[in-house]
Amino acid sequence: MVNDAAYAVSGMRSWYLVPNDLTAGSDTLHVAVVPPASVQEVRLFLDGKWQGNLREVGDSLVRDLDISRLAPGEHEVLLSNSDEDTAFAAFPFTRTCPIYVVTSADWDHPYETPWSPGAFDAGLAHADELHARHPALRITHFVGPHAFTDPTIAQTRQDSLAAWAIHARDVLHDEIGLHVHPFCNFVEAAGLACILDTTYEAAGAYKPGYAIPCFLYTEEEFTTLLRYADTLFAHRGLGKPTSFRAGGWWAEAHTLAALAGDGFLIDASGCNYKRAFDGNTTGAMYEWYATTWGNMTDTTQPYYPSLTNVSVADSSRPGVLEAPDNGILVDYISVTEMKTVFAENWNGKALAAPKQFSVGYHPSTLDNAHFAALDSVFTHCDQFLAEQDNGPVVYARMSELVQVWTK
Repeated sequence: MVNDAAYAVSGMRSWYLVPNDLTAGSDTLHVAVVPPASVQEVRLFLDGKWQGNLREVGDSLVRDLDISRLAPGEHEVLLSNSDEDTAFAAFPFTRTCPIYVVTSADWDHPYETPWSPGAFDAGLAHADELHARHPALRITHFVGPHAFTDPTIAQTRQDSLAAWAIHARDVLHDEIGLHVHPFCNFVEAAGLACILDTTYEAAGAYKPGYAIPCFLYTEEEFTTLLRYADTLFAHRGLGKPTSFRAGGWWAEAHTLAALAGDGFLIDASGCNYKRAFDGNTTGAMYEWYATTWGNMTDTTQPYYPSLTNVSVADSSRPGVLEAPDNGILVDYISVTEMKTVFAENWNGKALAAPKQFSVGYHPSTLDNAHFAALDSVFTHCDQFLAEQDNGPVVYARMSELVQVWTK
């Protein structure tokens, strides 16, 4: 129907989010009507049922309706005056839970790499540009502690990297998390012997320890590494990280146990590995992913893992929340694929439960092409921002997800 222009109606939204501890949402439907002078009463109907009349407030007729018990789905408000059997205005709306878009940056190589000098700084500049183009965006920067133990990185360079991360946190409202590739310079500075194992990849990989899985370190050893990273972060003013991603997504149950013991809230090592490997199903590395993260798909949502199997949920157990990297990193996935994963998690209709869509990048490889890809994905997500009443999309920092997915 076409709403009658003689009635000035305001206050109605197209999307009402179900609130949770992170997102305030909308539990009250507010409508105000300035009717023609001849109209004294306006009735409100919700899904065909009369909810009462609007009350007079100044020159308007107003009603606040509690919709806290309204189920997710498609609904409609009809307004009519008391002298008419037909409505003068109809307002369809959607009651829905949010979908959280979570973006991460894995700080692998915060120095001048021999194959691409200046690439990391270019990646940081692109991150600033993403913020400028998408003001609602929040990025979780998984900072590598090896940036502060590598003797080849000058102190001035270390200072500038820390200052950039602090600015992103304090000014752009980003998060500083932890990303561990067990480089030997970091492991040895923590007082441990560095493991070099070629089972999964060449041990050298530019700097010793880079390609070594975190899970090769015992729970006790990895706890030592985490606590040393805490010390490094505190010294640099980066704060205590509470979110984590293992280099190469290489985490096992004892890795997550160490995280929980050191006060971490969330792990983001769960890998949608089939997207990352793009059909290459051979070798020890793929076998490990298929065994460890075998339950991961495009639509896997945060859960509390079992103490013995990280891809199986068991919310009765203590531990960190697992936030699956379902959209993985732009290095491994196309724009079309990322948008497909987003669509598989939200098809444009009401969500009965919160969802998350995770994408990320490496600053050292965030070149013009990868920047354009992420820019395209975020432009797509921006069309559905809850804060603009266009949909259920909310950008979130990684650690904030524990306020949504509680035990």
